[in-house]
Amino acid sequence: MVDSSVKLTKKDKRKLNSSQEKPSLTKRRRNDPLKKEPKEVEEVKSWSLTEPGLNPSEERPWRNLQLILSLQNKQIDLQKKVELAFDFVDSIEKEVRNDVGDDDETVNISRLIVFLSDWCQSLLVSPGKKKYVEACLDFRCWRIFEFCLKESLKLYVSLNFSRNLLRAIGYVARNVLSFVSDPSLSSNESVFAGEEFELFGVVLDCVSLMFSFQNGLSNENLELWISNIDPVLKLVHKIYAQNLVGSNIGAFAIQFSCVVLEPFAKFLRIHPTRKNGFRDFVDKLLEPLLLLLDDVLYSQVNENNSVLTKKLSVLVEDVLSHGLFHPVHIDGFLGLRGVEKYAPSIEAKDSNLVIKSYHRHLFDKLESIVKLKKNMVLSGIGQLFHLFVGRIKKQKGASDAGTSGKDRGTRRLEDDLSGHLSTDLSRSSRAIPDNNYSSGTYSAESRKSLFDFFVQLLEPLLLEMDGYMQSNLAARVSLVDVHCTLKSVNSLLASFVHEKVYTRTEDISEGACLNFLKKAYNTVVSFAAKLLGMSDSDIDGKTRKEMFPLLAKELFLAVGYFLDIEYDVIGSDLISLWFMMLSYLASLSYLDSPDQCLLTSAILDLGCQLVNLYSALRQVNYSIFTLCKAVRLLISHHHEGEMSCTRFFSDSGSFYNEATAASVGILLGSQEFKLSIHHAVKFIPEGQASELIQQLTADVTESMKWMEIGSSVTEGKEIGRLHVSDHDMLSFHIQAKLLGRVLSEIYMVLLDSLSVTAGNCSLLGPSIKELVSTIYPCISSLGDQNLDGVDTLFSVMGSTSKNMVGENEKESRGISIQWIFVFLFRLYISCRSLYRQVISLTPPGTSRKLSLAMGDSFTAYTGRDWMEKSDWTDDGYFSWIINPSPPLLDLIHHISDTYFKDNIEDCYPLIYILHIMALQRLVDLSRHRSSLEYLLQRNEKLVRIKKFDDADLSLYSKKDKKLKKRISILEQEAVELADFVLGYLSLIADNYLSILSSDDTSCETKAHESDKWDFGICSMNKKSLPIAIWWSICQNIDILCIYSSSKKLKKKFKTFLTLLIQTSLPCLSKCFQQGVKHKIDEDGRLKKITLFQISQNLLQDSTLYDHKFVRRNLPSRFCHALENLVLLLFSDSLVSDKNFDSFPVWSEVLITLENSSAAVSMKQTTLPFTNVKDCRSLLNLLCWMPKGYLSSKSFSKLVTCVLHLDRYVVAELLHCQGTPSSYGFYELFQLFVTCRKTLKNIFMALCEEKIETNLSSLITVAEGSYFITWLFKSVSAVIELLDTMSEDCMSNSEIKKFSLMDHTSYVFFAISKYQFGQIVHFFGNSKQPGEGFSGVVSEQSILNESNLRFNYLKDNEALRSLTIMAEGLKEQAENLLVPSKEVLDNALVGIEKKAVNINKMSFMISCFGGFLWGLASALNQAGERCGELKAKLLRWKREPLLKLNLCINVFVDFINDALRMFLENDQQPRNGSDSPIIDKLDYCKDSENLGVLHCLNKHLLVGLVKGDHPDRAFLLRQLLITYSAIPRLNFRVDGAQSSSGMAPLIIKFSQFLLLELANSVESPPPFTFVWLDGAVKYLEELGSHFTSTDSTLYANLIGLHLRAIGKCISLQGKRATLESHERESSTKILHDDTGLSESFLSYDSHCLDEFKARLRMSFKMFIKNPSELQLLSAIQAIERALVGVQGAHARMYEITTGSADGSMVSSTVAAGIDCLDLILEHCSGRKCLNVVRSHIKSFVAALFNIILHLQSPLIFYEKVASNEGDRNPDPGSVVLMCVEVLTRVSGKHALFQMDLCHIGQSLRIPGALFQDFHQLRISEAPISSNLFLDEQNHTSIVSMKSHVLDRQFSVNLFAASCRLLYTVLKHHKSECERCIAVLEQSVSFLLHCLETVDADLVVRKGYFSWEVQEGQKCAGFLRRIYEEIRQQKDVFAGHCYKFLSTYIWVFSGYGPRKTGIRREIDDALKPGVYALIDACSANDLQYLHTVFGEGPCRNTLASLQRDYKLNFQYEGKV
Repeated sequence: MVDSSVKLTKKDKRKLNSSQEKPSLTKRRRNDPLKKEPKEVEEVKSWSLTEPGLNPSEERPWRNLQLILSLQNKQIDLQKKVELAFDFVDSIEKEVRNDVGDDDETVNISRLIVFLSDWCQSLLVSPGKKKYVEACLDFRCWRIFEFCLKESLKLYVSLNFSRNLLRAIGYVARNVLSFVSDPSLSSNESVFAGEEFELFGVVLDCVSLMFSFQNGLSNENLELWISNIDPVLKLVHKIYAQNLVGSNIGAFAIQFSCVVLEPFAKFLRIHPTRKNGFRDFVDKLLEPLLLLLDDVLYSQVNENNSVLTKKLSVLVEDVLSHGLFHPVHIDGFLGLRGVEKYAPSIEAKDSNLVIKSYHRHLFDKLESIVKLKKNMVLSGIGQLFHLFVGRIKKQKGASDAGTSGKDRGTRRLEDDLSGHLSTDLSRSSRAIPDNNYSSGTYSAESRKSLFDFFVQLLEPLLLEMDGYMQSNLAARVSLVDVHCTLKSVNSLLASFVHEKVYTRTEDISEGACLNFLKKAYNTVVSFAAKLLGMSDSDIDGKTRKEMFPLLAKELFLAVGYFLDIEYDVIGSDLISLWFMMLSYLASLSYLDSPDQCLLTSAILDLGCQLVNLYSALRQVNYSIFTLCKAVRLLISHHHEGEMSCTRFFSDSGSFYNEATAASVGILLGSQEFKLSIHHAVKFIPEGQASELIQQLTADVTESMKWMEIGSSVTEGKEIGRLHVSDHDMLSFHIQAKLLGRVLSEIYMVLLDSLSVTAGNCSLLGPSIKELVSTIYPCISSLGDQNLDGVDTLFSVMGSTSKNMVGENEKESRGISIQWIFVFLFRLYISCRSLYRQVISLTPPGTSRKLSLAMGDSFTAYTGRDWMEKSDWTDDGYFSWIINPSPPLLDLIHHISDTYFKDNIEDCYPLIYILHIMALQRLVDLSRHRSSLEYLLQRNEKLVRIKKFDDADLSLYSKKDKKLKKRISILEQEAVELADFVLGYLSLIADNYLSILSSDDTSCETKAHESDKWDFGICSMNKKSLPIAIWWSICQNIDILCIYSSSKKLKKKFKTFLTLLIQTSLPCLSKCFQQGVKHKIDEDGRLKKITLFQISQNLLQDSTLYDHKFVRRNLPSRFCHALENLVLLLFSDSLVSDKNFDSFPVWSEVLITLENSSAAVSMKQTTLPFTNVKDCRSLLNLLCWMPKGYLSSKSFSKLVTCVLHLDRYVVAELLHCQGTPSSYGFYELFQLFVTCRKTLKNIFMALCEEKIETNLSSLITVAEGSYFITWLFKSVSAVIELLDTMSEDCMSNSEIKKFSLMDHTSYVFFAISKYQFGQIVHFFGNSKQPGEGFSGVVSEQSILNESNLRFNYLKDNEALRSLTIMAEGLKEQAENLLVPSKEVLDNALVGIEKKAVNINKMSFMISCFGGFLWGLASALNQAGERCGELKAKLLRWKREPLLKLNLCINVFVDFINDALRMFLENDQQPRNGSDSPIIDKLDYCKDSENLGVLHCLNKHLLVGLVKGDHPDRAFLLRQLLITYSAIPRLNFRVDGAQSSSGMAPLIIKFSQFLLLELANSVESPPPFTFVWLDGAVKYLEELGSHFTSTDSTLYANLIGLHLRAIGKCISLQGKRATLESHERESSTKILHDDTGLSESFLSYDSHCLDEFKARLRMSFKMFIKNPSELQLLSAIQAIERALVGVQGAHARMYEITTGSADGSMVSSTVAAGIDCLDLILEHCSGRKCLNVVRSHIKSFVAALFNIILHLQSPLIFYEKVASNEGDRNPDPGSVVLMCVEVLTRVSGKHALFQMDLCHIGQSLRIPGALFQDFHQLRISEAPISSNLFLDEQNHTSIVSMKSHVLDRQFSVNLFAASCRLLYTVLKHHKSECERCIAVLEQSVSFLLHCLETVDADLVVRKGYFSWEVQEGQKCAGFLRRIYEEIRQQKDVFAGHCYKFLSTYIWVFSGYGPRKTGIRREIDDALKPGVYALIDACSANDLQYLHTVFGEGPCRNTLASLQRDYKLNFQYEGKV
């Protein structure tokens, strides 16, 4: 007998999936319920000796029969039967593994399987017997059953299944549930793993296989299904409740439930429940299903997005939907008539409607759930309504299947892909699943039925809330129940909103639906009033703190849902809603709860929703001013009129204390809320702007009356006094805070958002003036001549009260008056700015009157007016309402002395407002001063030019004196104001120091939220005030710098520069790289800002450096800051000499360097690494700062500081080499790299020709070989130290190390270029030999002239320094040559070499390259300036240039030796350098060298391209770059040492590397593009001096460029564009990472972009001056690429269409487009143009062919790679490139002629591309052959990737299409007129794209629509087409009305989307529309008027004509 302990095979074991791991389930041992006792075991053994055995090798033919007989034998014990069957199954499986057949069996295996299945099922389903029930938990029984199921599938045997098998499933579920419910077991994961758990895996397999049969388990007994489904649901709920989803038991439970629920859902669909069955389903399964659906599954879908969880949620929905809302039952739910009792005419209705059908049982069950307070179940009521609506939609979709089947199928797929989404996750307390059915409009009857169902669900919840309001809410349990009830209400409301059931225009209930909604809304609002009135006596404080914010949040969510459903539920009681919101905000002042932020967020969301709602209703003024009234009601005098304003007031008292205003200010402090008001006011109709100001005036008057300020004015002298004793003083203080903090903020947002236009300015002026007159009584007191203005205002504020004598009361009085000042000043500032806008837009006569009334002499007066003016007195700041105006400076000083002298803690908003007023006054003074200075200069010029008599001279002299005196007065006032503004720099410095000295000293966490300013004024505090002042100073630095020469301000301006540098350091930011990543709102404005961001933005503004003061003082401030940081950083360093006054003594420095390298210190040093980052930040600032203004002294100072820092860092690095702190070492190493980058930038700036400064400092630095030795040895020592550290410690240092080498090589480049440039300059500026004689100059005369220069050259300082540098490099090369040769000798394939020697070689060669490129660059500049002859006068063989020549020879030898590393078999490259002189580079004459091309080490080179061995890759890069300098030297200098024999080998290197890159399947690492630029650089130099006549080589190199550029285009994806596109759209901005190496090595996309740019540059060099034959070969190569022919094989066509992801082209095709654009742009010359012209038609045809193949809606989506081998470019980017090239061709009509058919195609392309744009969806599923998938295939749907639409690309393509159209229109007028119908169609399709739909609607439907800013951009491009049509009026005059009619049709809402064009977008398009009207004749306009008929189109036409005459039409007047 087979041993019972035999293990199962691995393939039969079930493995459960979980979200985290896949545990392997092992076989359960025999300690199961059927395990035998010892006595029984003995009996079995004795029985086995007598019974015949089942050994397969002995009794083979009878084995199957014997097993059947044994199982039928009643004398054999059941346990023995199970054991026999199990052993038999095990033996059968072994035979299968051993390929043993069963053909000789008397009973075949099929019959045996049927018998075994029936017998095993009898054990599993036998009821009432314990031993049979225990069989359900016996692993062997299930294992036997599994064997039968699997074999039956293999052998196609039909099995019978017992209907009672469901009992076994239920028992297993109960058993697992008992495990999970046991706390001791559920917490132990080991219980559910290993052998004990394998039973459940086998059960899962069996159940899954059983239901997979065609018939499955055909059980029509619903009661049996329900009884066994219930434990399954409980099990899953328990799993989620105990968070066991990721465990083994959790994975089993979810899979098991899915396997069971899926057939149950099918059963309910096929066998709908009857009446009794419906009741049983509701009673027994409704609660667990709702509980599982809402509280468990939907929360898990949002948190754990697993496939199984999604599948389970879908199955639960199906069960509920089929069980409750089956089509058999649905009719009973469609006639509920539950809303009729809410009809207005209730008498005529039967108010006692009763549902008598069995459907009522569902609602009875829900009511019982509500009464029993089963809160967890109630939360699923929203999903229940969602399923009901889904069933109605599904039925409607089935009825429409014949007409919309295809659309429904595609939408079904998209909806499945979208999964379960919430319509408003930020507001909904429960995530509502997205509709899985096709969406469509409801009929009015359907809406009524759905609303009836909604009423039946919501009514019990509302009754429950009414019951809560009648109680005292005293028990904590009651509050918890209330919270759950509110969550249930919100769940239902959210689902109702999502389904969009109610539409007021389609309501057929005679107002009953609206009445019910109002009743529900009133219940919620009444409960809110009850909750707010709950005092601490009603409930304990702890419970209140816990539950109050949660309850309030749900209440506000409910209100928001009601507003979404129907805004009219509010009625005319909006003020109650605002008051409720403000009251709850006020309650936060005395409620300290950790969850109060939830309440705040809900209130802010509701506030934004209200503003947006009333903005859409064009009633934004109503919403804003009711908010103001609600604010005033917070501090109410309890007048009867006030109490009648809001029903909410009666249930809640006045909530105020000291913190009330701050709490209420949260609403106005929210940027989102202010932004919503801003947008609402900004886009109101022009005609409503004046009305809005009038209503604002009335509200301000009400606010003044509320404060009782200025209540009576008699003739402008008597001022009403406030009697504070009339009411409580505390109330007055809070009123003042509300006035200044809340109301003023509302008013300012409204005024600042108002748009002033030419159409409304005439009405706005008087309205604004009337508004200012309301605050006149208060501000006019400032002009009182008898009393001080401020004291007078104090008297107005209530000085008559004699009760306020205490110090505290005086202080509170002062604070209150400050808030009143804030209110008055802010209102005046905004009105002043708005009024000036009005003046600037009004006609000249009116503007002068308004300007005169305002006291503004600049806005409306012309220059002639100023010159004729004799009185130049300046009106004061308050001259608009006070005459004479009091000096602003006096007011500022008085307020400062009164309030700011001792304590400014409560004065922050007022301080900032005074700064704003001072800066505004400074702007006025600067303008006035500039005008007077101009008049003064004019007078002085007239005196000098004209001859005046004494009388005239005296008159002009008096005018000059008067002007100078007036200028002096203005300047004095401006200086005083600037002194006030800059006087708060100390506050900014203190804030800066407080941030640095905070407890958290980590640099990364310095920038907390409290250190940011959100641009709010009234919410300003101690932290934000310095940021706000710093912002205002930096924004107006151009005005302040005018007065920087004042002695009084010099010190403060220097302090400003110091602070500017200090606050720009990264210690104020979380991360330096994140410093420029600001949070930006929809309008592109910053949300919050820090000191660091402000300073960074200012320093990156190039206009800052235009100021003389900045140019003069910034370098010294910079050096001072750097010196301080260096001293602080190296305070504990071993470097003792820290003198920054002179250059280092390099001989001593080198000795120190050698000693440091020899000694290894183990001493641990701790450096302040914050200062290290600050040093790097300062150096980076210096790198990208403009240097053209720096003086020689500044350069010398900067170089000195950087060099000292450089040597200090090296010393510290060598000192730290034995310490384990890798982080500290890496930070120092980064600082060292930055030092070298800074040196590079300084030296490169010195070499620029535009820098006009003394370069003696550079010469001094470079004198002697010590400095050169330092540059080399310091880097070598650091590199050697880096290579000794482990890769784990220095994982990021590899790229930085290469950057260090690169920067140092640039230093050599700059020095050699400058010094050699001096030598070349001497020859270039010398006199021409033989000048003055005719004839040709002989070579002998040239040599004689060179001899004359010999003595000069011997003493030339530049040449001596250059020779010293060359010899220094030569010496270093010779020292490195011996160890390098040892490395190279061992450089066999597979043998690793020491990286230190490779890196030293790389560095050495990079230094050579920098030196040689410096020589070549100097020669190149000289050749360009002075001609080739003078540059060639240099003879390398003559002294003293011979030493330089010998050094170069050593360099070349070293480079040749280094190349051996990349050759096979250690071959030595032939360089032909034995001869001293090599002729010019000729790539064909050294044909014998072609035999060595096979020696490339291809295996190594392929690895380098893939990213292996970056050190060797960088070495190869430096070799190629250095070699690329040799062609330049050969071309410029005769006889220069070169290695032209190496040219074929280097070309082969470049070809192999670029081809390997092009053929690579995977995307190479970014560093590959960095080092490959060496190969491209050599090809670039080769192309610039290509002298070979071999056209084959030329064609091969052109093809190489095509392949490489195509690869780059493929890798760029949607970012790929043409060079012309990148150039036209780029903007020149100063960035912090302008250093080539760091930015080149830091960003992946930047590396690729730079490499592609280098390839383009190389290609341009090849086509710059080619021969005609060479150019022809290039043109033919591009032509083959565009056609899609690969090489010479015409069958390899690289343009395809119809694939799963759309059409595609190869990378070579895309490269052909790019290179064609380069040829059209850069190709010049008659011969070149003739060649291009002869092929232009084939080019254009090829471009049309590409677009034809690729045009598809998928071009707008991001390309999704189907596999790793997808190497094709993005089709959308290719189409965009084609359109842009066609635009270029059509624009050059004089050079390239286009056929008429090509012009017609050009006009058709935009329409073809955008004709389906309005049907695009935000995410589109890829086209697949399996579009219509059933529910069983949902896993494949989830795993599919969908395309995401690229917004920016769509805008770019739209712009390119418009550009193509108006370019063709401009240059091909007559041809376009013949194709006018095509043009009309394309323009029409483009116009349709401008239709935008509501954002919420877009999200819900999934359709794509541009944002407003994007639409405005596109409208601007489309406008150009209309304007171009008007420009060609003589051709298109008869067709203009057609374009106009299309616009009017779409604008009026008759476009594809039926939404029209938004106002903001239309404003950008309007000038083009006016141009069309201008081009139309009167008959055309009359024809349109007639055709349109009555309706919106005719109204639109009339409005356009009216606006055209007002704003556009030219009438001959200036």
